[in-house]
Amino acid sequence: EPGLAESLHGAVITALNEEAVVSAALGNKGGMNLVVSYEAFAMKMVGALRQEIIFSRHQKSLGRPARWLSVPVIATSHLWENGKNEQSHQDPAFGEVLMGEMSDTARVVFPPDANSAMACLNECYQTQGQIW
Repeated sequence: EPGLAESLHGAVITALNEEAVVSAALGNKGGMNLVVSYEAFAMKMVGALRQEIIFSRHQKSLGRPARWLSVPVIATSHLWENGKNEQSHQDPAFGEVLMGEMSDTARVVFPPDANSAMACLNECYQTQGQIW
């Protein structure tokens, strides 16, 4: 889109389609990824994320752990009133679904502030084969 700060070469992808964005990130096994969504719409990504989590666990059980850089998925609007979208953009189910996965491949964190969020991102990028 004209006027938006995006790369024409795929370094930044902005789309209002959670399935497309998470699929692009999961398909980019050789790079660094960051997926962001409102928590209510993040549920659309669960199928693709669960498949990746399952595949990563299978690789690990066979002694061939995944070597791709872990992928952080940030769900915003965590049940706080944010004006015009307070009800339509809130849904804690995404975090609940990921908490039901095995913690060696699916991590759920709730950083309380920006510094903690940056520390979590740093920790995520130090791991491989996980969804955070």
